[in-house]
Amino acid sequence: MQKSLLLFFLFALSCGAEDPGLVNRGRNSPITGDDVSSTTPPPHRRTERHTNYHIIAVKIPDSSDAEAERIARANGFTMAGKITNLADYYLFQRDINRRDEPHGLDSEGNIEWLEEQVPREQFTRQSAGVETVEAEWKWPTDPMVEYQWHLFNPAEFPNREHNFVGNPVNIRVLPAWQAGYNGTGVIIGIVDDGLEMDHPDTHKNVKRHLCIDINDADDDPTSSESDSHGQACAGLAAAVSNEPSTPSCGVGVAYGAKLAGIRLLGAWTTDADEANALGHACNGLNNDGENVISIYTNSFFIMFEIIHSNFGFNKSC
Repeated sequence: MQKSLLLFFLFALSCGAEDPGLVNRGRNSPITGDDVSSTTPPPHRRTERHTNYHIIAVKIPDSSDAEAERIARANGFTMAGKITNLADYYLFQRDINRRDEPHGLDSEGNIEWLEEQVPREQFTRQSAGVETVEAEWKWPTDPMVEYQWHLFNPAEFPNREHNFVGNPVNIRVLPAWQAGYNGTGVIIGIVDDGLEMDHPDTHKNVKRHLCIDINDADDDPTSSESDSHGQACAGLAAAVSNEPSTPSCGVGVAYGAKLAGIRLLGAWTTDADEANALGHACNGLNNDGENVISIYTNSFFIMFEIIHSNFGFNKSC
């Protein structure tokens, strides 16, 4: 278990390792103009619910859905659902044109906490129980594997042509593979800008029933034409090995793992959207490993300071 988790931890770091300046930046750290110009992709759209609705998250301890809906309606809101699988947390919404109107939610004795949901744009870091495999390990035959310098140490290729150029920076995955650790039994949630469901290098490892699009509220996480970071991370994580149908591709660091696409970065999002993404299928329907996401990759950052400055948002309701 420890070896497997370490393997995935190293992979998760590799998604954002190209920009050391972003790896250790906290959510509320200041962002300079240089950061924006060097890392900002084309702007994302705002979804209909963020454009048309004023949304507030509330916590009502020991409440029923019916009671939460009653409180919402009594204060001029409608209940927009729960926040992921968290008990007692709900989303209330009303027309965006009423955003500045006072409401009585802060006077409701049953409400323990509330916070306005502020949409903000997120950016990918593109510049910035596990079982062992009993079968005999075989070297991947994928034609691009010798160019995957991030996976192997050059010394592991004494008689093979490769493109390492003496680069010693890699995660030395080969000993883990040879020991039988390749991700089998693990499901990786790719929280990103989308996943190509039928991509030839990953489609056999996709758990379609666990995929979700947080932005458009459906079960198809397919990315837009301008977004490709999520698919790249999915390939790094779990591109299939020795796959005849993908003659031009390589192999994922955990090629035995399965993938669940969770599209979050295709549009502006709120704290509740992030919670729904990170809580998606975390408990599952049972414990058979088919419906529980084991680990999530989150290779993105938020321009929190700039969003609040430019749009005048604040956390008061």
